[in-house]
Amino acid sequence: MHGFDGVTIDDIAVEAGVSRRTFFRYFASKEDVLLADHQLRLEELQEAFGGRPREEPVLTALRNALLSMAFDYEQERQRLLIRARVMAESPSLQARSLLRQRSWEDAVRAMVASRLEVDPARDLRPAVVAATTLAALRVAFTAWLAEEGRPQLLDLVAEALDLLNGGLQQVARPTP
Repeated sequence: MHGFDGVTIDDIAVEAGVSRRTFFRYFASKEDVLLADHQLRLEELQEAFGGRPREEPVLTALRNALLSMAFDYEQERQRLLIRARVMAESPSLQARSLLRQRSWEDAVRAMVASRLEVDPARDLRPAVVAATTLAALRVAFTAWLAEEGRPQLLDLVAEALDLLNGGLQQVARPTP
């Protein structure tokens, strides 16, 4: 077995029964094949966030949108576990995933700025909310994958997001 980094675009095209040119009509890189659902997931998050009541506090709306996404991920446990194993062995996939995560952060920042009706270039809140909530999501997801998807992802995401809602104050306090 070659591993992901040992597989070429030509290998993928031959296996899929398409030309190299056709491959590039759909994907910019072989990494994008494995990460193809990232854009769809981001659109689902945007839709879930946009569907939240306008009077709902922005953190609550984002939390609810992220929890609905975590529920959907839970339904795809096996596929996500396999993808995580492949990614763990591939620096190129890890790098591409980081780029995708950055685009998510930019999108969440824009969503939050729109909800708050502020300019994200002048107001730090949208960027801080985006960075911290997605970091919490990433930490929960990493813990879930490390345990082979055995804890409920929904519970881990909720716990991680709870830390952002005043819970970090508890972490910072010394134990008596």
